[in-house]
Amino acid sequence: MILYLRSILFVVIFFLINIHTAVYSDQRQKIQSFIYKEYSASYILGFTKYLISIDEFYRASVELKRLESYYPGYIKNDNLLTTELFLLFNGRRYSEIILTDFNDSSQGVKAIHTIFKTDALIQKRDFINANMIINSGNICGKNKDIDLFLYKRTILLYLLLNKIDEARNIFNNRMTGYPIAGLSNMEFIESIEFSEHCFASVKKPYAAMAFGIIPGMGYVYADKTATGIIAFLLISALSTLTYYSFKTDNKPVGIFVGTAATFFYGGSIIGGYLTSKKYNDTAINDLRDSLTQRMRLAEDREEIYNKYGIGNIGK
Repeated sequence: MILYLRSILFVVIFFLINIHTAVYSDQRQKIQSFIYKEYSASYILGFTKYLISIDEFYRASVELKRLESYYPGYIKNDNLLTTELFLLFNGRRYSEIILTDFNDSSQGVKAIHTIFKTDALIQKRDFINANMIINSGNICGKNKDIDLFLYKRTILLYLLLNKIDEARNIFNNRMTGYPIAGLSNMEFIESIEFSEHCFASVKKPYAAMAFGIIPGMGYVYADKTATGIIAFLLISALSTLTYYSFKTDNKPVGIFVGTAATFFYGGSIIGGYLTSKKYNDTAINDLRDSLTQRMRLAEDREEIYNKYGIGNIGK
């Protein structure tokens, strides 16, 4: 009987040990599988694309570097560089785009870099250097869409530099009859007319100073009518007090009030000049923002990412 019970106990213990070993082995395999999956190239790539989709561009940049570090060559160099440019721009790291050297890259990447570098300079309002870069000759040739994106920015920069006739001539001579990078001819014509209207409303700072000889008129010229009226009334009141102070032999008051009147009068002239410059800065910023939106530069960059970056991998 005792021998029989020992045999049963031995069988139960053996059975329990095997169950524990099987469960432990299964759990270990699951853990190893999870770790492998988390550090696999496809997982990191998918996670990077997910971060981009929710506008986490800095984190996506970190993950992209991790992918390239763990799996060199997993992503083609052209796709990798294009995605890096996309992430830098959307992360507002414009200076890094401008300073990055792509001379050893393929012609296609050079052309794409020209697009992002131009857009970065436009955001920094460095239109002159942007125009020099866009005309530097980095035309892809093999990809018509990239060439059209470059061409579109050439016209945009002429508009931003108030070279309306040059923009119109290029548009009329080379692109009549078919859409440019998703835009109709009418949309381009509207952009040209909008630019003409904007620059027609730009103020001349020195004209504001000249108008400022009449108290407050510099502000009125710079579209600050209320400020101009206040300046006119204040300076007029102080000037009147100064006149009557000296007329009534109240010299100390006259000197004090006269000094104040002179101060505000000079400030009104300088204020008109500065206000007109500020008006122009705001107008140019509005023009830039409006034209980049009208010409859909953001959509261009998105298309470049989806077609030439990692956006097209795994589709």
